[in-house]
Amino acid sequence: MHQTEYTDREPDSDFEISVMDELKKYGFKCSPQVGVGGFFLDIAVRDRKKSGRFLMGIECDGATYHSTKSTRDRDRLRQEILENLGWEIYRIWSTDWFKNPGPIVESIVKRLKELETESLNEQLAEKEKTIEKEKLIGLPIESRQPDIIPIPDKKSISKEKPVVVEKDEVKIVAKDQQIIDSELRVELEKLNYIIKNQFPNTESEVRLLRPTMLDQFVNKKPTSRNEFGEMIPLFLRQPAEGKGATGTSQEESRSYLDSVLEIISEFV
Repeated sequence: MHQTEYTDREPDSDFEISVMDELKKYGFKCSPQVGVGGFFLDIAVRDRKKSGRFLMGIECDGATYHSTKSTRDRDRLRQEILENLGWEIYRIWSTDWFKNPGPIVESIVKRLKELETESLNEQLAEKEKTIEKEKLIGLPIESRQPDIIPIPDKKSISKEKPVVVEKDEVKIVAKDQQIIDSELRVELEKLNYIIKNQFPNTESEVRLLRPTMLDQFVNKKPTSRNEFGEMIPLFLRQPAEGKGATGTSQEESRSYLDSVLEIISEFV
């Protein structure tokens, strides 16, 4: 939502106080006369699940609201602006409220609970995106369970099977091979960025970490020059000589092959 301005202003009427008191019975905290985009909302209802966030704005229309066309037109425009700023606006006519507030309160509370659920789902979705992003770039992932135990060191993880650790009769499966491969690929792509800056004129088809070679390194994981020669097909690793040649750049291989193998060794 648009940035809000807290004021020291009191509610404008007993009508507004009555609405706030009813919502308070359901656990909802309200702020009167909150400033938004140059306007003041009669009542802003706070999100109980997230501090500093509002769920809804409530406008309390007096008895003369429906009889004055200019007032209605002005408030419609005002509401449209507030909605464009991200607010959901609920209007209450004082005559309806004082005749029978029950159904109005039920309607407002029902919608507030729906908005709380939507807000919580958005927060969870955002957290999942953050976790997935951290996995891909190799940053530490904050555990969502207080009793989780540390993941074993990468060197202790088998290529064939995930490691299973037991604690208090709870089995925690370590990172599977797919996640390890994803992390390795990210590290090699970081190195590839450095190589490209070092050798900007190398043709993409013969780069040391071109897509075909990157797949070979991730899938076969050679950790020494001997393993590199045994595992990587000759037509891919042979020195590329001259423009349009196949194979791998001698300059890049000479300067960075050992760095590639060292990175791979950290994941096996």
